[in-house]
Amino acid sequence: MPEFDESEWPILRVTFDVSISPTEVDAYLARCSELLSRRERMGLLIDARRADVPDAKTRARFVEFFDVQRPRTRRYIAGMSVVLRTAMGRGVVTAVTWMESPSFPVKSFEHASEARLWLKDLLGAH
Repeated sequence: MPEFDESEWPILRVTFDVSISPTEVDAYLARCSELLSRRERMGLLIDARRADVPDAKTRARFVEFFDVQRPRTRRYIAGMSVVLRTAMGRGVVTAVTWMESPSFPVKSFEHASEARLWLKDLLGAH
């Protein structure tokens, strides 16, 4: 199950384990919906350094969720930083965001400290 850490709110850190089951995807998306219901601006720091690349079905569920939630994500998510081990993984994030056009900025990083600073800048800009 992804681990949610609100200790640096409004930066929400979500750490993914090696793999995520369909049940865990449901729980993750329900938690995201709950957080959006707060109607508070936030930055998402996704720590996926230990995670495998999700399969196509899981990726499609994430895309569908964010499409349905677009009015709320546009308003309440300042940006999403994704921390990944490899340059190839970071390149995949860039390619996917070009194709999917999320309603908030997305950027990939090698280190969580860089990801956090980027989110702080985005949150401070509003």
